[in-house]
Amino acid sequence: MKILIKMLFIASVVCISCEGPEGPAGPTGSTGSTGSTGATGSTGATGSSGTNGTNGTNGQDATVTYSAWTNFPASSSSISNTSNTQHPGFYFTNNASSITQSILDQGVILVYAKLPWYEGFQTEFSSVVAIPITIEWDPSGYSNLWFYGAKLGQITIYMEQTGTIGFWANSAGWLADHSNAQYRYVVIPGTVSGRVSYNVDFTDYDAVIEYFGIPE
Repeated sequence: MKILIKMLFIASVVCISCEGPEGPAGPTGSTGSTGSTGATGSTGATGSSGTNGTNGTNGQDATVTYSAWTNFPASSSSISNTSNTQHPGFYFTNNASSITQSILDQGVILVYAKLPWYEGFQTEFSSVVAIPITIEWDPSGYSNLWFYGAKLGQITIYMEQTGTIGFWANSAGWLADHSNAQYRYVVIPGTVSGRVSYNVDFTDYDAVIEYFGIPE
């Protein structure tokens, strides 16, 4: 019996020492199913607020100002003669507080006049005209150039007689024919970059007062 056990032990040792080489790798197994989505993480802390931007500069006040209808001077002593001897004429100056240095530099000044004296010579003469204007009112060669000048706080209305001959010899006669004449001005502020531009015909008085909401 002992001999048999010894022989079996020897045989097992021989078999173990005679084991063959490792076999090839088996095929790759199939991919397992995707796992479930993990829980959402907690929200991070709120970041600090950014600094406030600087304030922009204030815009230009575009309020349009205007005068009332103003009568021509009642006395010839307020009328001056122009120095143009070839085209004698007359002018007068009134205060205009709306005409500031800013307006002179960057704004727009519009002047309109009611000159009913000419209506007796031109049946289609407009009741309100924009100045400057040249009015040819008589076939014999009489015509008048109306224009204006402006400086700080003042406005001046000019009339020069053009054509072949002057009709009025002195300011008293001229003023007598224009005793019911009137004028008014409209002041439009400009901007820092330059003069303003509006989609309206400045020579059309009715269009201007409607566009800017100016009462008649």
